[in-house]
Amino acid sequence: PRQGYTLASVSADCRLVLWQVLNGSVSLSAQLQQPAWACALTSDGQTIVVGGDKGVVEFISSLDGRASNVLMTEYARLRSVALNAAGRQLAAAGRYAPMGLAAAGEIWVWDAQSLRRLATMPHQWPICSLAFRPDGSMLLTGDSEGHVSLWSLSGRRAWSHLGDLPGTL
Repeated sequence: PRQGYTLASVSADCRLVLWQVLNGSVSLSAQLQQPAWACALTSDGQTIVVGGDKGVVEFISSLDGRASNVLMTEYARLRSVALNAAGRQLAAAGRYAPMGLAAAGEIWVWDAQSLRRLATMPHQWPICSLAFRPDGSMLLTGDSEGHVSLWSLSGRRAWSHLGDLPGTL
């Protein structure tokens, strides 16, 4: 978060740890309900957003480790979560594999305050990383095949794929 040096980590063994970087101390160690692969801290440091193994996004209090809200995706193993700088938008992405279909990627975007889903965007390959432009108007994605893609938010609150960045695989 902006006011300090805090690092959050999650693991496949269902652990969430919040570290104070300056002195190496652990300020929170919590047991999660599922294996987790991705996390992000809100700008105020009060909440850790965790993306899990079964497509579940949890909002965990950095004070006591309790989950306050849960969002669901369809058939996904979430590999990345991101919040825009203002904390108004939340994106989660990963591997999407409905029964009988080859693994692909899917990106979900929510309003982080109301928890209303704003968009679901399919992608040809599983998504490994996400990053918002600070104003929330663009989203950068990295997939398992080395493509870096740029998505834009239009004035109608619809996301459109602008294409891949030059030089990516």
